[in-house]
Amino acid sequence: MQSKSQHLYLKYLLILLSLISPITIAAEASPLNKDIETGINAYNRGDYESAKSIWRIAANANNASAQYNLGQMYRMGQGVSIDYQQAKTWYIAAAKQGHPEAQGNLGTLYYHGKLGEPNYSEAYKWLLSAAMQHNTQAQRMIGAMLYNGDGVNKDIVQSFAWLTLASEQNQQAMLNKNQLEQELTMQQNQEAQRLVAKLRSTPETSDIKTLVPETTTPVLKPPRQYRVQIGAYRLEESAKKTFLRLQNLVPVLLGELKSKIELTSPDSPESTLFRLQVGSFSERRDATALCEQLKNKSYSCAVVKT
Repeated sequence: MQSKSQHLYLKYLLILLSLISPITIAAEASPLNKDIETGINAYNRGDYESAKSIWRIAANANNASAQYNLGQMYRMGQGVSIDYQQAKTWYIAAAKQGHPEAQGNLGTLYYHGKLGEPNYSEAYKWLLSAAMQHNTQAQRMIGAMLYNGDGVNKDIVQSFAWLTLASEQNQQAMLNKNQLEQELTMQQNQEAQRLVAKLRSTPETSDIKTLVPETTTPVLKPPRQYRVQIGAYRLEESAKKTFLRLQNLVPVLLGELKSKIELTSPDSPESTLFRLQVGSFSERRDATALCEQLKNKSYSCAVVKT
């Protein structure tokens, strides 16, 4: 069980990466690669206009490195105005060719809502592709998304496996992994280690290295383990009707909360009850606050730990 201080640490943990490293090109020699190298030199001098012009020619010839670099320029506003849609266009072109950094950055655009509303399912798809190619930041983001249940079913075993891989090159991932390990049973830990071995043996499908992504990783949220119980009923239908009635009577408190109807499992079938619970809270005090507000409106309730 994590302490309150650990919960707060996870809740507010946020990593901002703005590291730009020298760009290199694919190993095989070609006129296009020479052009990309010329663009790299211009970029490193701060001559973004020349770099953009050179890379655009190579990008239109379907060179993944050039496509990714143009995506970076549009994302970060270097020599151009920030334009996430243009960044997306070039990232997708490179990502479809298996460029791991393009896949990872495309995933972060979707995750952080830079293309509209946050789209966790698209984010997960592209980040997973990058993570499978051993992209460390993508591995850490996938670990966080699996822990939080962002766009995917919550799975702490898979989360721990991905954070373990990321921790081999990332100190913050190591801290996250160590905290999550406290939540695992011995069996879950062993299962995660088997998955780590399998993922580690997956060969990289791309050796293209270009600009290091500017990435904001998602926060590892504390587990949601408290609900507010409204009552227990003989019939499931009665529990459903009660929740609908309460939603109409106190929409400010319950309008956006989800209900959970839990069936008790006593030895005697005659004693079966359907417990109506609402909300899902990480901190007991948040559940208590809701319950107190309901009590102030003359509704009985109790805080329960799931």
